[in-house]
Amino acid sequence: MASRTIFEELYSQIERGRVRVVSGKYFIQQSRVREIFTPENIELAVAELICDAHERVGLAKKIQQEGTIVFAILVWMRKADFIVSFRNHECLDSKLPLHEARAQEIAEDFGLSFAREYQWQFLPYVFKEDMCDYHRQIDDVGMIFPFIGQVEHIAEGGFGQISRLTIPASLQEFFPNAVRAGTHLCGSLMTC
Repeated sequence: MASRTIFEELYSQIERGRVRVVSGKYFIQQSRVREIFTPENIELAVAELICDAHERVGLAKKIQQEGTIVFAILVWMRKADFIVSFRNHECLDSKLPLHEARAQEIAEDFGLSFAREYQWQFLPYVFKEDMCDYHRQIDDVGMIFPFIGQVEHIAEGGFGQISRLTIPASLQEFFPNAVRAGTHLCGSLMTC
């Protein structure tokens, strides 16, 4: 039996790290992606990319510093070799989420699915500390809200039902010091 490639191993680790939300979609936390895509794993993956030798120069460092999420998305899509194109177009993590047109410029064959579906699995919504200060409008159609576990209906209100939902503690900023200090909110989950 042949040994697994680094890409198969990274893909498998992403698969195990994904979390199912109440809507049936999946996401993976960026902190988990960074645990999987260690500097060593990135170096091994870059060595296996199908690209010219000069395109590898500085690529592992660039991915580590600026493109870990984009690289993870490409590994998940089984299109890892395209990290060179994303780097050349200067479309790494700070440019996410990518609009459909921009993604198609970089990767004509799969840019639409990158923009419409795959990137959102790696960019779950983060609940900001000040979100109760004003009404928030979220325009990103594919955004995944990280509500996990069972929905508990707790009351009826003037505008509908009131439900209690659970979100991973790292995807909220209501209690940032507790999360940074390592304090567990309901076992690293927060119930609202």
